[in-house]
Amino acid sequence: MEIAVSALMERTCLLLPHIRVSRGWVLLLSSTIWIAQSFAAPPPDLREEFAKLESDMSAAEDTYLAALESLDQPEDGRPHSGENKPQVKPPDGRVAVLKRMDALVDSATGSPDAAFLTLQTFLWSVGIEPEAMHRRFQKVMKVCVDESDLAEFVLQVPSLYDGSEAGQDWAKSLDQLANMSKNEQVRLASRFASARIFLELGRLPDAKKSFEDVIKQATDPDLQRLAKGFVFEVEHLQVGMSAPDFQTKSLDGKDVALQSFRGKIVLIDFWATWCPNCISDIPRHKETVSRLSGKPFEIIGVSVDADREALARALKVLTPPGVQTWDPKGEENPIAELFNVQELPTSFLIDRDGAIRARDYPTDRLAEAVEALLDGKPLPPAKPQDPIPSAPAKP
Repeated sequence: MEIAVSALMERTCLLLPHIRVSRGWVLLLSSTIWIAQSFAAPPPDLREEFAKLESDMSAAEDTYLAALESLDQPEDGRPHSGENKPQVKPPDGRVAVLKRMDALVDSATGSPDAAFLTLQTFLWSVGIEPEAMHRRFQKVMKVCVDESDLAEFVLQVPSLYDGSEAGQDWAKSLDQLANMSKNEQVRLASRFASARIFLELGRLPDAKKSFEDVIKQATDPDLQRLAKGFVFEVEHLQVGMSAPDFQTKSLDGKDVALQSFRGKIVLIDFWATWCPNCISDIPRHKETVSRLSGKPFEIIGVSVDADREALARALKVLTPPGVQTWDPKGEENPIAELFNVQELPTSFLIDRDGAIRARDYPTDRLAEAVEALLDGKPLPPAKPQDPIPSAPAKP
């Protein structure tokens, strides 16, 4: 994984917390800008006008983020607590700027400028109108259908999908793009992306077939490797299957093997210190461990940080509970590869017999899930996790 979190990417994670930090997401900003710049550059007047709109958008985002932070930090400097905590979000000035961007895109329809403006506007819209992402993506499809560089962008689409009922629409649109594009890279990327959404929807046979088609047809070894990882996920990482065993080292050099935790409920938590939502999960994990004190429950933290010393310093500040493991391969952590971790945070809840019982179960309801497993009861429904409205603490 090549990770370089930009300021805009970090803002988007904070404003749209259902989107987890992924390989694709972290590269989405840089790749989209690179893609857009590879198309014919707009004439000076459109370029200048769009640049001004981006400046206005940045200012509107700064204002909105500051207002969100004030919900947790009022003027007297003391955090809100209990029922006194405001629940209403402040006005979002970015919406008006986005409408102006849309108008500029409409004015460029049919011109060489359309691809540049459409992709850039789509990127800005992600954290503002999540409910309209699919509609906007359809516009991207029409404008850029045969552009080779669109393939890299399409590969990131599953990271935008939030598990909503629109999943079938996303899969259908990606299938349409695969059929309508004359570009082989775009077709393969669309097949791969639709397969990932099939997987999210639980359509395992469709997902496996699509991934296997990509493996057969792709000439890019990286894409083939990714597809093979997802085939493994379909076959070995589904709820009810035995979790693959692993052996690694804790940060203090002790041996850690999943097999040795049999008889306990285990949460395998994949995280990193540069992942905002990972950091936000730590207080919830602490609450869970405290609530379950004395019960057979353990957390195995699997850090994909590359710098061991930086991780050690962060652990002293963050003090996450459980056994914390680390591997010299950092972001290519073998355990993360084994569990096909593509985004952070990712977690697996393992029962006493070593079977996978849930993936990415909401951390604010984790204690209830563990108690249910300990009592031999079904897991409570995994309702959406409460949003994280402000910037998480950082080491």
